[in-house]
Amino acid sequence: MNNPVRSNRMNHFLAIESGGSSTRVALADASGAVRGMERCPSGSALYRDPDGFAEALRDAITRVCAGGSEAPVAAIGLAGPMDADLAARVLDEVLPGVPRHVYAEGDIARGLYDLDVGVALVAGTGCSCSAVNEAGELLSLGGYGPQFGDEGSGYWIACEALKAAFLAEQGRIPPTPLLDAARAFFGAESPWDIHREASGTGHVPAPRIAAFAAAVDPVADGGDDRAARILSEAGAHLGRLVVETVARAGIAANPVPLVMTGGALRSARTVSALEGVLAAAPVTFHIYPIVHEPIAGLIRLLQRATGARTLDHVS
Repeated sequence: MNNPVRSNRMNHFLAIESGGSSTRVALADASGAVRGMERCPSGSALYRDPDGFAEALRDAITRVCAGGSEAPVAAIGLAGPMDADLAARVLDEVLPGVPRHVYAEGDIARGLYDLDVGVALVAGTGCSCSAVNEAGELLSLGGYGPQFGDEGSGYWIACEALKAAFLAEQGRIPPTPLLDAARAFFGAESPWDIHREASGTGHVPAPRIAAFAAAVDPVADGGDDRAARILSEAGAHLGRLVVETVARAGIAANPVPLVMTGGALRSARTVSALEGVLAAAPVTFHIYPIVHEPIAGLIRLLQRATGARTLDHVS
């Protein structure tokens, strides 16, 4: 068991933000400036190995606190799909007695821009959309997980691309460079070899599949219509999710504030198709710059919760 982290230096915040593919652990000073960052595997109950995640999180916290600045932690923030009870046990061991604040993914996206009212689209390994209206009521849609939905997510993009690779290998559709991309990404002669990475449940781990989404955009850039169509369809799915969330949330603001975050939004084709759906919606949107490091929003929420002085917005 590791010894609790101790120091006599200025108070800091510890922000732990978990997505479907990985967990980010950041140490920030009271002004919000990040002094150290570590990563470990996803803490989502869908994907994590409990013992392995606990050990990796413990090590990441110890490293970031010791290597970042050795400052005592005044508050801890937890966000994202995470086994909160397991994380709490690790924190009680490494940083006993430090106050903890728990937030949802949408909270930290809105928190980056200090939005009390607005919509947050999270599109990474999975996808979900949440909205808070003027009465403080929260509505969330999507987020069913890779087996039951998450259309438009990184996992969905990768699955659609891999389906095309399988079909092309069998000659059931015209040739596509997605086949070569899949071979290269998974180090396999055939897409069938991907199944060797399957767990005992018969499924290849979702984070492993979702990571292939990043290989689809270069194929589309090379002129492959099928890859381009998959990315555009992903954006359309995400756009419809946002529009439905807003319609049901009862937000009176016009335009509706919208914050978007997640690796699935790194493709310009996906974002363009998403914005096309939003432009045709019966409401207008104020779209904030896409958030590529959502942990910054978690740090900002910790500042607000503790009354700390804040820096200017960080995107």
